[in-house]
Amino acid sequence: MVPAANTISIPASGNFGIHRTLPPDDGLYGAATSMCDLLVLDDDPLVRTMLVEALREEGLDVIGAGDETEALAALRLPEPPRVFVTDLDLGTARNGFVIAGMAQMLFPGVAIIYITGRPDSVRDHVMGEREMLLMKPFRPGELVAAARQMMSSGFPQPA
Repeated sequence: MVPAANTISIPASGNFGIHRTLPPDDGLYGAATSMCDLLVLDDDPLVRTMLVEALREEGLDVIGAGDETEALAALRLPEPPRVFVTDLDLGTARNGFVIAGMAQMLFPGVAIIYITGRPDSVRDHVMGEREMLLMKPFRPGELVAAARQMMSSGFPQPA
C-alpha cells in the first residue's frame, strides 16, 4: 500500500509507532513539511496514545514515539517539533534527560516538557529556561496548557 501524498510514515518498532498525517497544502497550513507542534516520547503505548489524542483534540500537530529510535527519527524530519515531551523512565539505559539533551544539541531552541511519576528521578536535574516538569498523574489539560505556554514563550524555535 502506497501512503497518500500528505502522509509521512516513519518505520516504527511496534503498533504504536510514528505515523503523522498532515493536512494538504492548501495555503492555510503550509507545505507538508511544516513544523509540527509536539513530539511525545513515552514507552507506554496507552499513556502515549492518550497524550497524543488529548493534544490533537486541542488542535495541536503531534507526533508520537515509543522509543529513542522513533524519537530521533522524528527529530530528523525536515521541520522538527517545537516542543519535545518525554517520559523520564523509558525502560532503557538512556532516560528522557539523555534523549532531551540530544534533541537540544540538534535544535537548541526546542522546548522540553519532562513527565514522570517518580520524583526521585528529577532530584539532580536543574531545569533550564526551556524545560518544564509535569508530575504524573496529571490531567491532559495540564499538558496542553504547558505545551501552549512553551510554544508562546518567545524563545527562538528550532531552525
